[in-house]
Amino acid sequence: MPEITSKNFSENYSQIIDDLQRATFISLDCEFSGLVVNDYSFFDSPADRYNRIRKNVEHYNVIQLGLSAFRYYAENKEFNCTSYTFYLVPPVLYRPTSNIMCNIDSLKFLCKHKFDFNKLLYYGISYLNQKDEENVIKMIDEGSNFVDGYNEYYSKISEWQRGAKVGSELILPIDEEHENYMTDILHLEIRKNFLDLWTYQDKSNVIKIRKITMSEKEKLKTNNNEEITIKKNVFDSILGFSKVMKKLEKLKKPIVGHNIFMDLIMIYKQFFGPLPKSYKKFKENINKVFPVVYDTKYCCNLLKTYVGKKDVWDKNCLSSLYEFFKHGRGTKMVMFMPCVVNHEDYTNMEFHEAGLDSYCTGFCFIKMAYMFSLWDENQKTFNNTSVPLSSSWLFQGTKKMKNHINFSRGKTSCIILDSSDPPDIPLVLLIVRAKNNIHLNVTGILNEITKYTAVDFKSLNNYKGLLAVRNKNKVRYILQQFKDRQEFTVDVYNFWIHSYFGKIIVAVAVLTTSTVVTVAFQKVIRTIKS
Repeated sequence: MPEITSKNFSENYSQIIDDLQRATFISLDCEFSGLVVNDYSFFDSPADRYNRIRKNVEHYNVIQLGLSAFRYYAENKEFNCTSYTFYLVPPVLYRPTSNIMCNIDSLKFLCKHKFDFNKLLYYGISYLNQKDEENVIKMIDEGSNFVDGYNEYYSKISEWQRGAKVGSELILPIDEEHENYMTDILHLEIRKNFLDLWTYQDKSNVIKIRKITMSEKEKLKTNNNEEITIKKNVFDSILGFSKVMKKLEKLKKPIVGHNIFMDLIMIYKQFFGPLPKSYKKFKENINKVFPVVYDTKYCCNLLKTYVGKKDVWDKNCLSSLYEFFKHGRGTKMVMFMPCVVNHEDYTNMEFHEAGLDSYCTGFCFIKMAYMFSLWDENQKTFNNTSVPLSSSWLFQGTKKMKNHINFSRGKTSCIILDSSDPPDIPLVLLIVRAKNNIHLNVTGILNEITKYTAVDFKSLNNYKGLLAVRNKNKVRYILQQFKDRQEFTVDVYNFWIHSYFGKIIVAVAVLTTSTVVTVAFQKVIRTIKS
């Protein structure tokens, strides 16, 4: 699988764009520098979770991004795939954009899966979001000093300049670890900061410097077409991988990911602009960038409801789903499964390598889309007949999954990017209250209750909290199991009885009713007396 770094990005760029343009759909996967949010809860609405993520991702980055372009060939009735793995780092230009925050858990996770940090840091591809683009263009036009990393070169040049005669030349080797754009910037910086020097490109890692007269310098500066070209090259190099993302936005191809919500948030933040505070606005914005998105995590959750228990995959993780369709029962569930051709050797590759994961995601999407296209809703079974293969069945079978994004362990089952989210999933709320003024042992309580069903806890104070239970059939069992506990009580939550505001409303209602009755009674008494 092609690994794309700053060293081979330019030479592969045209082929990458050509593959994306020809694709029937494009799948993607991201690896992050930090694990942002893990404390998902049944109490979370999509807006709650989005805002929590938004506040935590400012300094985390997508450091590896995989793209797989799947193209359908009608003559062979098969899909062909080309995958790429991109290593990404922010440009070393000015302090606000040159930081990457990592956390230990994420580093350990990436190391476990053999992530190459040297390749990332030495050869990562630059990128900019829209705000940074404006700043960089301004810096290049104004001739601002970009970085402090040229001091060693300035020292060599100054020492040579003092004794050099007009016409003398200095061959300046450039550290090959420098990005191409940094070499171009050095050309501009030398010409600006040394009044009697001019630079020429000699070889890829060498700059030729000549001492000239002031009149020669003025003539060279007048003919500034070369400097315009250099500035364009600088900006193009710094823009880097953002050119690919801009192309994806322009192409409007269907995008496929596995559990893609976090990927969409990070991609938008990193390549397009600041994350809006409004969850609704984020959905609108990301839908403009990628109008058609499919989430294979959502698709596989839905497909589970169509197949028997013996036919399902072990887990909803990508590796389990891929093994199911590549080597397991998924290969035999329906006839004439579409063929996916990829000429890369994945034998020694591991999951959580972004290019491989993007390929596996697209592979599973094709298999599931075909099964959905065979589903007979009336008969509640798959029509085991050959469907004429074309790219149309791919999206016809998954029509109702378009722009539906998996929402794990939350108030609703999914996020819908181009419409309102579905209603909340009904929950049963239980209230847990401590006895004898003793603090609740929340960990101990959850350890016991989660033996029976999945629950989430929301603390109200040290002495009471709410339990959210999604499986209604388990509520009676929980109440029965914990009815005689000495440390705490568990009851079905009632807003009017257990909520502070509910009690206030009831008290006000009772007081109002009592006042009305009293006034009416007094009127009756006065009438009788008169």
